[in-house]
Amino acid sequence: MLPVLLFLFRVALVLATCACFCHNLARHRGLDPGPWAVMGAVLGPFGIPLVLLAHPPTNQNRGGRGTSGSDPRPPAAPRPPHRGPSGGQRRVRMPAPSRRAG
Repeated sequence: MLPVLLFLFRVALVLATCACFCHNLARHRGLDPGPWAVMGAVLGPFGIPLVLLAHPPTNQNRGGRGTSGSDPRPPAAPRPPHRGPSGGQRRVRMPAPSRRAG
């Protein structure tokens, strides 16, 4: 019974490793990583070449959440430069009133 459990544990470990590897490969290639992780868990080491042979999506069909995907949010407005605590206004030092004895 113990050799069977060890064998099943090794198979589960290999399948989990392949699933993680397929997930990371798909994410870095701009593909949707979820289905590729499932495919890596089901197919094991045979799923890795499939991820490498898959074509990344085109600009019109960006389905993945990878690093090369386009961001659907509009670009942020440029931030004004930091102007310090006075709000950008220059402090002008007024000359001291003259003290003439007269």
